[in-house]
Amino acid sequence: MQTRQIVTVESIDPDTDEEITLRAGDVRLVCFHFGGGLDVGRSYLVELTLLDWHRMRPAHGLALPSLTRRDDGFGYDVVGRLSGSVVDAGMPLVDEAFATECAWLDGKMVHFEVDRIDVEVIGAAPAAPIAS
Repeated sequence: MQTRQIVTVESIDPDTDEEITLRAGDVRLVCFHFGGGLDVGRSYLVELTLLDWHRMRPAHGLALPSLTRRDDGFGYDVVGRLSGSVVDAGMPLVDEAFATECAWLDGKMVHFEVDRIDVEVIGAAPAAPIAS
C-alpha cells in the first residue's frame, strides 16, 4: 500500500527527469519518478512508495518526527510514531507491512531507513474550494 498525498513539484533535475523534489506542507522530499510530464510549481495527487525500508527500531531520546535525506541520493532516515500501518513522520507514510512486521512497536516513536521513495502521479491536485 502506498501513501497518497497532494504535493507541489519544486524542481526537476536537469540531467535526469527521474529525480524530482516535492513539497507536501513543511516536508520536502527528493523522490524517484519515472514518466516525466510534470511541471515545476504545479500540484499533483501522488502515491509515494517506500522501497526497501529496513531496520525499524525504537527511536531513542527526544526524537521528533522527521524525514532526513541521506547524502545526495534517494535514501532517507525516517523518525515518526507508528500506528498500525502508518508512520507519522511529519507526513503519513503507509505500508501494510508496518502493522504485521513491526506490531511490537505500535504506538511508539520509531526510526528506520528507506533506500528510495518512488512517486507515481495519480492526477492533477483537486482545486481548492473557493471560500465564501
